[in-house]
Amino acid sequence: MPKHLSEDQVAQYHEQGFCSAIDVMSEHKALVFADRLAEAERQYPDALQGKNRNNAHLVFRFLDEIAFHSVILGIVEDLMGEDPLSWRGENRR
Repeated sequence: MPKHLSEDQVAQYHEQGFCSAIDVMSEHKALVFADRLAEAERQYPDALQGKNRNNAHLVFRFLDEIAFHSVILGIVEDLMGEDPLSWRGENRR
């Protein structure tokens, strides 16, 4: 039984490869992350371009916070099973 998603959302993901309209965090928190991303892009324009965008969570702590957000991890577990890991990350549970 899923923890964060409905059975219908899990089925949609497996049938169509996506599910949408998932509440993960407050609008305020999302805007804080967006502002931090915009600031990082201004300060380090090359760090978040092309292949450097891969694994940016290893360099920018706020991206790591998103990658390991408890709701996001719960959703990933609903879709892919228990104990997801991020490349060069650690299981934070």
